[in-house]
Amino acid sequence: MTALPTLDPGFSTPAMSAVFDVGSRLSLMLAFERELARAQGALGLIPEDAATAIADACARVRLDDPASLAQRGWALGTPLSPLLELLRAQLAPAHAPYLHRGATTQDAVDTAAMLQVREGLALLDRALREVAKLLRALVVAHRATPMMARTLLQHALPTTFGVTAARWLAPLAAAATTLRQVRAGLPLQLGGAVGALDGFGVQTRALVERLAHALGLVAPPLAWHGDRAPIGEVVHAVTVLTRALEKLASDLVLLAQSDVGEVRMRGGGSSSMPHKQNPIDAVRARAAGAATLHFAAALLTSGPHELDRAAGAWHLEWLLVPLLFHAAAATVEATHAALAGLEVDVTRMAGTAGARPPPDSHVQIIAAVLAQADACWDADAKEKP
Repeated sequence: MTALPTLDPGFSTPAMSAVFDVGSRLSLMLAFERELARAQGALGLIPEDAATAIADACARVRLDDPASLAQRGWALGTPLSPLLELLRAQLAPAHAPYLHRGATTQDAVDTAAMLQVREGLALLDRALREVAKLLRALVVAHRATPMMARTLLQHALPTTFGVTAARWLAPLAAAATTLRQVRAGLPLQLGGAVGALDGFGVQTRALVERLAHALGLVAPPLAWHGDRAPIGEVVHAVTVLTRALEKLASDLVLLAQSDVGEVRMRGGGSSSMPHKQNPIDAVRARAAGAATLHFAAALLTSGPHELDRAAGAWHLEWLLVPLLFHAAAATVEATHAALAGLEVDVTRMAGTAGARPPPDSHVQIIAAVLAQADACWDADAKEKP
């Protein structure tokens, strides 16, 4: 099954599509079942031989047609049921009753989602580092390049292109810090039938901590079946990033206008006007950034998760969280492409602003932003202002 979005590849990247592919999602649910059985076996909650058999079955099961499994999951009312059927078919009758012991579908689905989100955030962080390198070089190269500042889209006072680029770089450093903080705090989901750890015996805290450690997640104090704060934190981190990139791309589009012409980028063609050189990478970044914000708004306004498990709002996350990451990845990729081919018309900038040295305040601003970026991305051996 092709990962969403299916209509236009410009709103995702191959790497992010692989992270949120349906096969990846099902494989991570298998990882949850494997580590749950191992943790229960280690704590004596299920027989050790059953835990070993379940772990072996999880490693052995083949997901030849994940799309069909996903479709069957909707028919059965839970995406986990087809996987459990496959696993039980490989288990001896003595071991089968211990599969998924005490857990519920939401535990597997939400934990798999957190594992996907973890990789998605890592991809965004790595891609953002490359954008920051390009921006840092712009800041350094143009810290004394005069240009006219615009307020309310009108000429205001002279500034420098270095300060403008610094205004693009600073929020990206802050966004990268937020991404990493959220990624480090992604929680395990384990609550059982109604989120209260019924059916797990007396060593519930030890089980949660052991399972979280095995999967590289945080052990929360209680299940978050109906409390979607972890999803909200992810949405916030991603949208802070994409808003900053969308602003950057929008500024590039404005500066590249024929009547302004202070920057140029790789040109996209026109089917009816061959003379046009549309700034297609920045346009794509703007579109994907706007899409990210709309997916975020849909996630945050989908309504509360009723009582102990939502009837619909939870299921909507299965669509919207991947779409959020697809569009965010496209935003970062397109911004990088726009910056990689950026040409700055220094003469045209100076002709509008007037050639004059930057004031001391500009020098200090640039120094502070470069220090912030270097601290964020561990940049060393780079030119200092």
